[in-house]
Amino acid sequence: MYNELDLHNLDFKVALSVFKKKYNEALKKKDRREILVIHGYGANKLGHKAVLATNLRIFLSNNRDKLSYRLDTNPGVTYVTPISRLE
Repeated sequence: MYNELDLHNLDFKVALSVFKKKYNEALKKKDRREILVIHGYGANKLGHKAVLATNLRIFLSNNRDKLSYRLDTNPGVTYVTPISRLE
C-alpha cells in the first residue's frame, strides 16, 4: 500500500510546499512506501496546460538523487518513492 496526497486546486508553490512536508514527514517516520500524488492532468474549461502536473514532474526529475518516481496510465497521478530528505 502507499501514502496518498491530493494536491488538486493548489497552485504550484503551495502544492510543492505541501508535497515536501508530506515527503519529509514520511522519511522522518522511516516510511518509505510510495506516495500517490494526485495532481490532476490539467483539464479545465480554458484549455490551459497542466501547470501543476508539469512543474511537479520537472521538480521530481531534477531531484532523482533524492527520490524515485513513476507515472501511471492515469495522467493525473504520479507515484513517488522517498529516498532522502528534500530541501
